[in-house]
This record gives sequence, C-alpha cells and structure tokens, in this order.
Amino acid sequence: MTVTAGAAPQSPGVVQLDDLVRTVLLEHGFNQLPEEEQQRLLPSFTEQALIRLGAAIAPRLDEEGLEEFVILSEDTHATPEAWAVFWKQHVPDFALVAQTALQQYAQEIEVHLSA
Repeated sequence: MTVTAGAAPQSPGVVQLDDLVRTVLLEHGFNQLPEEEQQRLLPSFTEQALIRLGAAIAPRLDEEGLEEFVILSEDTHATPEAWAVFWKQHVPDFALVAQTALQQYAQEIEVHLSA
C-alpha cells in the first residue's frame, strides 16, 4: 500500500489519504451528517490523519530519511512511485505502520462521531 495526501490521479496500488479517511468515516456513520458538515469536517480529519501518520513514521527515519521526507513532502510533483521507493528504502514496514496509525485514529473518529 502506498499512501499519498494529494488529489493527483492515482496509480494502481496507490491509496489517497483522503479516500482512506473518508472510508473510515463512512464506516462510522459520517454519511449520517449533513453534506455541508461532511465537507467542513473532512479536511480537518484528513489533516489529523496525516499528522498521526507522520508521528508514527518520523521515529523510524534517520537524518537522511528525514531530509528526503521533507524534500518529497514539499515537492508538489512528487509521484506516488517516488513515495513508494522512499517508503521501501526508509520504512520497509510502511503499510503496517500506516495501517496501525490509521486504525488507532479511526477508533478516535468513532468516539468523536458518536458523541
């Protein structure tokens, strides 16, 4: 699994973070909220997911990996393939780390949406 944060066209096997967050939200009743509320909340939920993902990954990166991560993050033309190479080289268990971080966040979302 490769995760990207932007709205660029997807390549096979690449998952957009927005799509993951929306899927989790829908599984927890997000579609029961008015459309306007969904549109208002989705960006903040996605941003928070990205923060959680970064917090889970950062400790696994050495100085070189952190520098490369910053460069890729700031590159608006970074391709999903470039990210896949980065994850494979610097965080080989990226899929598991991402899945765990996003599942923990999903549990928090469920609490928030049921309140």
